[in-house]
Amino acid sequence: PLTATAGSVITYVVTLYNNSGITVTNAVITDTMPFQVAPVTATFVAPLLTGACNAPVTIGNRPVFRCAVGNLPPYTRATVLLTATVDSRTPDGSVLYNEAMATLVDSNGNTQTLEDDATTVVKTTVDLGIKKTGPVTALAGSLITYTLVLTNSGPSVGRTVDVKDQLPPGVSFVSGSSTQGVCVSAICQLGDVAP
Repeated sequence: PLTATAGSVITYVVTLYNNSGITVTNAVITDTMPFQVAPVTATFVAPLLTGACNAPVTIGNRPVFRCAVGNLPPYTRATVLLTATVDSRTPDGSVLYNEAMATLVDSNGNTQTLEDDATTVVKTTVDLGIKKTGPVTALAGSLITYTLVLTNSGPSVGRTVDVKDQLPPGVSFVSGSSTQGVCVSAICQLGDVAP
């Protein structure tokens, strides 16, 4: 795809065509996925359902699938569907590079190598929510505590998140704390918030 959202599933489709009248043999599809993804599956899809994909291995810092096609009859194709999840921490505007390679043996016994690639720009989407709770009643001059719970329904990491509490009239700020980040006055600087 041209774009993908950090934290969401991305799908790659790799198709090897045999446009000749001769069966090619020992065909293998290798797909090197971007380092920003966690591979999920690699499966053959119609029309050629034969063949098998190995579990991904890491080469460098990139997951690599190897799918053995075997023989590819004349005027047919083998298609591999690869799905993965883009790391939710991937910054907006990052580029994912996917590289596919196929090797096969032609009718002359020569090994042929075919290559193609795809680039995808990452977008980020966050869905922040906040809920504030406090006592129903309070005595004048006493301390009261308000609790604010921030949630990120994702799918991407929220960057440099700040929470500001609007205190009601007659209430003065005393102190604040957070499970992450730092609170100054009634503003808590949380930094990055995971989904």
